[in-house]
Amino acid sequence: KRQLLFLIISFIVSFGFTQQSTQNYLVGYGKTDITYLQPNIGLFGYGKYSLRLSECASPSEIQSRLYSRTISIMDPITFKEALIVHVDLGGVSEALRKGVVQKMRNINPNFDQASIIFSASHTHHAPSGFSEYALYMASTAPGLQTSYLDYLVEQIFQSIIIAQNNRTES
Repeated sequence: KRQLLFLIISFIVSFGFTQQSTQNYLVGYGKTDITYLQPNIGLFGYGKYSLRLSECASPSEIQSRLYSRTISIMDPITFKEALIVHVDLGGVSEALRKGVVQKMRNINPNFDQASIIFSASHTHHAPSGFSEYALYMASTAPGLQTSYLDYLVEQIFQSIIIAQNNRTES
């Protein structure tokens, strides 16, 4: 995973910007917790209705939390930005991607969705229910869980904001 991330960053830095900058790029990192503790949501990809989140007595009982991690790379001359967002989920649904892009456009109407790359760890230990495709989520979630989708969109958006606010010369 680290090698792939390194290759993506190298490609973006080498070819992703039209002008060559004599200054260093501004790079920032953001991380937010996307662990969702609402009981009775199915786990991603198992296809068995019985495999669901159970109630936890305390969030501290979670052994391995799920995160959204963002790297923001900006050219200080052109102000072009590349965002790399990695989430500990089974995948990135169209609804999730659209939600994050819309939140970005709420703060910047000119936000270009081509400047954001999503990747997922493809864990089957994360909840399901964040896709608009009913057949895909029917056996596990069941269906689209809008509260979970909204939660993910907000947490991923916050990891982007943190990364942008933490940018320093690199």
